[in-house]
Amino acid sequence: MNCFSCLKSPLLLVGFASFAFALDQGTKLPEAPVVRQGRTVAAIETPGFNVAVDRSVNQLTMVDQASPRLTFVNLAAAQGGPDLQQDKSAKPVTDLRSLKEAVGDRFKIGVGVGHQVLKQPEDAVLIRQHFQILTPENCMKPQSIHPKENQWNFEASDQFTEFARANKLDVVGHCLVWAKDDRTDEWMKQENDQPVSRETLLHRIESHIETVVGRYGDVVTMWDVVNEALADTGENLLRDSVYSRATGIDFIVTAFKTARAKDPDALLIYNDYNDHKPEKREKLIRLLTELREKGAPVDAYGMQGHFELGENEIPQLRQTFDELRKLKIKVVVSELDIDVVTRGRWWADNGSHREELAKFDPYKDGLPKEIQQKQIEQYVELFKLFDEYPDLIVRISFWNLHDGQSWLNYFPWNRVNYPLLFDRDRKPKPAFDAVYETLRSARSSGAKAVP
Repeated sequence: MNCFSCLKSPLLLVGFASFAFALDQGTKLPEAPVVRQGRTVAAIETPGFNVAVDRSVNQLTMVDQASPRLTFVNLAAAQGGPDLQQDKSAKPVTDLRSLKEAVGDRFKIGVGVGHQVLKQPEDAVLIRQHFQILTPENCMKPQSIHPKENQWNFEASDQFTEFARANKLDVVGHCLVWAKDDRTDEWMKQENDQPVSRETLLHRIESHIETVVGRYGDVVTMWDVVNEALADTGENLLRDSVYSRATGIDFIVTAFKTARAKDPDALLIYNDYNDHKPEKREKLIRLLTELREKGAPVDAYGMQGHFELGENEIPQLRQTFDELRKLKIKVVVSELDIDVVTRGRWWADNGSHREELAKFDPYKDGLPKEIQQKQIEQYVELFKLFDEYPDLIVRISFWNLHDGQSWLNYFPWNRVNYPLLFDRDRKPKPAFDAVYETLRSARSSGAKAVP
């Protein structure tokens, strides 16, 4: 008899949950599959938790989708506890339109947010209304979650994944390896006060991935396995980093093989930016080809999609998608936004414009209608293009929830920006209206709404 069946009181459950989460190991469930309500539930283990996971296959993408982990919080809700799916302090929703309803089952629609955002009731309501999959903005990155070789910081990422489980959302694990020296802690780069050896670095990568994937593999359905490894310019394929210096391409191969061994069902992604531009596109195709030849199980390319207002990116994107289709590599649009206070000049001419740009804040009193209209048209053209590739596009995720939370208010200088579909009051903008109608009209082929 399951000992939890005797716990009828929500208060007892909540108290028991607080105690249980402090333990290193949860109650072990049977390893053999069991059946609940006519569906097969596999028992799996992750460090610190032994959990039952209900898995069902998404027929469109053939990516295995995991239902939320069976937790004490879920048990409390199931046995008559407080309604965890509604935030009593949030304002009532008056606009019932939903991006995920408009998308149907063509691809996943998602958003990248910080773990603190999930604690804000109105943000949580907006997420639940519109999105199916969440990307942790920072809390799962190596420097956040693994600051020292024998030290782990799971608090924020645990909060993030618990929110996803409680609200039946998938998670993108972002990211397992960030291939930049300034995004890598010194302990990873050093060994006995010397540059780390190839063998030690690969072992550390394996250990990191096994731990993170093992902990969150029940709720993460897609992993950004390696982030930003390609060189932006020049003849070198890879960015100069401790990873490329010590191992060449092999750190990427090791990362993907380790992730696949630990999570056989997840979509494994190589994530980068500006790869639709000709010089870097050539490197991307070369990298993906070499990785496949070495047996790295790369399923998808993550196109960050940080566009600038006025870019004519459609022809370049179409060519990139066509090349990826030949390789049988899927595409996720992993970090979509359109910067209206464009940042390209920040890096131009050896940074000579930075003093001028640091004072440039043209829309601090509001966005002119003509600029708003240009952004709307650019968003519409992007989503029309995405709809041309239903066999290729697996997910589209915006980067941040609304204009007030966007990273583009602060990077690479402080200015008031408007890159997303929701305004600072969390209200749908005209850009939302246009994208929503574009998605709805594209569903005329009979795509089913996602519940």
